[in-house]
Amino acid sequence: MDIKALAQSNIIDTLNLSHASEEERQEALDKATDIIMAVAMERIEEAIPEEAQGEFDRVFDEGTEEERVAFLRKYVPNLDEIFIGETLRYKLLMEIIKDSPGE
Repeated sequence: MDIKALAQSNIIDTLNLSHASEEERQEALDKATDIIMAVAMERIEEAIPEEAQGEFDRVFDEGTEEERVAFLRKYVPNLDEIFIGETLRYKLLMEIIKDSPGE
């Protein structure tokens, strides 16, 4: 499996949804986004220093999108890499599942 090609691939292609209806594609993308976000947020929360946890909770409960992004950029300098890595990991897992023999 070519990791570089997988990284550059469209997630619709990775999930074999190119012939699916727009509704099916959107549903699959929503599920993929939820999974990627959940795993990425676990990694992000681990990266937040203990002394900033209260601020993290406040910003994510009450803050605007801009405040959340600013907070994350301040405390998680590798934020983009986390999301890219988790997206690639998801795509790789989907490729493995797609290529595995049925039961």
